[in-house]
Parts: sequence; C-alpha cells; structure tokens
Amino acid sequence: MSTTSQAMLILSVILSVLLLGLVVYAAVVFTSVARYAKYWQASNQEPVADKVLVVVALGDSTVQGIGATSPRKGFVGQVASRLAKETGRPVQVYNYSKTGAEAGEVLAEQLGKPDVIKRADLVLVAVGPNDLNHDVWLGDYLKNYQNILNKLPKDKVVIASIPPMARSKIGGNTVEEWNRGLSKLAAKNKVQVAPVYEAIKPHAYDPRIYSVDLFHPSNHGYSLWAEAFYGQVEALEFPGVIQ
Repeated sequence: MSTTSQAMLILSVILSVLLLGLVVYAAVVFTSVARYAKYWQASNQEPVADKVLVVVALGDSTVQGIGATSPRKGFVGQVASRLAKETGRPVQVYNYSKTGAEAGEVLAEQLGKPDVIKRADLVLVAVGPNDLNHDVWLGDYLKNYQNILNKLPKDKVVIASIPPMARSKIGGNTVEEWNRGLSKLAAKNKVQVAPVYEAIKPHAYDPRIYSVDLFHPSNHGYSLWAEAFYGQVEALEFPGVIQ
C-alpha cells in the first residue's frame, strides 16, 4: 500500500470515528427530553429536607438542561453545585420547567407546590425563546411574565435575558427589543437579571458552546449561563450564607 493510500485510510478511519461519535451524541441529545423530564419529576417528589437551601427552577428546555450530558450539567445544576460549594450547605433543587414552554405555560403549569415556592431561597427563571419563535406578541409575553413574578418571592428571583437569536415573526421585534422589555419589567419588580445575552453574544459563533442540535447549549455553553446567573445570585441577600 502506498503512503498516500495509507494516509487516506487513516483519514477515513478518523472521519468515521468522528461521525460515529456525532451520531451517538445526537442520539443522546434527542432522547434527553424524556429522560431529563423524568429525572426532574422524580427529584420534585422529594420532601424538603432540614437545613437545606431550596432552589426552584422554572422555564423551558434550557432549564431542563437539554443539550448537556446530564441534567445536572445544565445551568441550574451548575448554579446549585456552586451554591453548595461556596456556602457549605446542601442544596435541594425543585425544577418544574418543561421543554418547549412559553411564559404562559410557566404561569399555568409550573408554579409547583405553594409550600416549596414559599420555602425557596432562590428562584431561577429562563423563558422567552419559545415565545419569540412561536408568534407570541411581546406585550403578551411581558404580561404573562409579570403574572409569574406576582406569584414568586421577588427578592429571591433571578431571571435570564434571552440569548442571541432570530427576530420575532410577530411584530418584527428583535431579541434586543425583547430584552429591553424584560429589563424594564425586572426593574419594575426589583428582580435580578442574569445577563445571558451578554454572556453568549461574544461566543455566538463558537461551536463549542452548542450541543449537536446547534441550538441548545453544551456543557460549556451552560457554564456561561451559570456564570451569568451566579453573578446575580451573589447580589441577593442570603444572611450568613453567601460571603
């Protein structure tokens, strides 16, 4: 066999292995919706333990952690892990999110158990891309979001700005306009905004931050989300907890 033929064979093997890896990863991502939902549903059934910090999570597939290699590798799990490490206290997560959810569905279906919401030390909310993509008017989105906030302990809430994405189909608003509306809503309600848009924008064309579906974040992408959230988590008042 000639040197050229050997090189071509080696290249072919490498490409085949890479392709197989992508296929396996794609299968993991596309089957993760049901698996991750089942994981969080089981976690949500656990009673609140003594002396824990309670984190409640609401929103869409990013809150589920779709695209990450496990549910706990999404930004919710990463924030919870960092909170536990830096406070020295166990953290219990109640994740009521649902893949594909819009703000109206969060309001109608995800507010969980009132006693858990009341007990929450931190509430993380990320919702908006599905509204923007599903022909929801910006005004209706903000109205639903306001009603969500009305049912939460606002001094414990951190919400996500919407990451860079396409212009909305209804009204033609840009994601920047949606985020300006969200920022005004947050200021009105005195809740913290995790600057996810600003965290993702400089890396928007870096394939490493996306999963194989080129839409949901990868583990690395979620680390950028987690960093954006945790900067605002530290701004909340946790007497004797966060130093």
